[in-house]
Amino acid sequence: MRRSIFLKLEPTFGPKVSRAQFGSLSPSPCFNDGTTSYRSTNGNTCIEQEFKGRLAYLHQFDLVLQQPSAIEIQTKQKDVYVIYPLLVEKQGCISTINHKSIAVLDNRRAFYLYLPSDTYLLKLKKGKYQFFGFYFDVGIFDDGADNNFAFLKELLYAYRQNASAAHKSMQFKIGHLTTHYINRLCANIKTGDIDRQVSLLMEIKNLIKLSLTKIEIANGQSDYMDLYLLKTKELIELGVEKSGMLFSLNSLTDTIPMSLSYLNRIFKQKTGQTMVWYKKFCIIEKAKKQLYSEARIGDISELYYFTDSRTFRRLFKNFVGITPDDYRKKVKDVNRPL
Repeated sequence: MRRSIFLKLEPTFGPKVSRAQFGSLSPSPCFNDGTTSYRSTNGNTCIEQEFKGRLAYLHQFDLVLQQPSAIEIQTKQKDVYVIYPLLVEKQGCISTINHKSIAVLDNRRAFYLYLPSDTYLLKLKKGKYQFFGFYFDVGIFDDGADNNFAFLKELLYAYRQNASAAHKSMQFKIGHLTTHYINRLCANIKTGDIDRQVSLLMEIKNLIKLSLTKIEIANGQSDYMDLYLLKTKELIELGVEKSGMLFSLNSLTDTIPMSLSYLNRIFKQKTGQTMVWYKKFCIIEKAKKQLYSEARIGDISELYYFTDSRTFRRLFKNFVGITPDDYRKKVKDVNRPL
């Protein structure tokens, strides 16, 4: 993903300095990989983190200002940006170069922003600020993929039509779940790692879906129980992908702000199944895909951390109705060329 947005930081924060020259301040959240730059002059400090992914570009700014400032922003090409003001001590804004306001910056109120190629201003008062954001290949919304994301349609239309004016989405709250997703995203990025690049796109997809749910809640189209159900499913799916049968449902309460028993009760009310059932279901669905290959049953059971292949076979038959061997034979018969 090519970098498309540039902030003129030197007039306000001075030239780049080394980490040793900068002092004790640290970025938050901290990127696992990428580039980090430090600036400090006249009490104004800036930590800039950036990460270039295949389909997305991530940015984080930690700023301290001793006086009001207007920081010039240059966009080299049109893009749709996602902006998370994680800390805003005093309300700021993004404006045109002629000082026409485009987007208000409120504490922990995120939004999506379409900006064509142009020059803009980031206008901030004296105070502390943390901004996390990313932009991505909007092609992921082509071919009708944007149908379920009504809040983005105006921005995507502007992007596709090369609109000359900026467009902003509705704001939505940055809560506990959003913060958790951002921290996890930043902790897992890695240059030159295919698995991490795929994971990055999945994490961004989850953040976009979370944005949709937050906006639906604000519009009265959904409630927080629906949000917690969606996030519980996603966390179980991610946990199973990483740890298989070893994934502990107790870890869900590290992210979802409720007890495990209450969360399980809500989950069963909404889906008709327990979280334990859903965890096993996800594992079996993943195992089905492995059975299309020549992988041995024992290797598949080890892949998902079953104690032995017999336990895997028994669980598979309980869910699918036939053994893994019979399932493999069945899919091979279906796919055999005539």
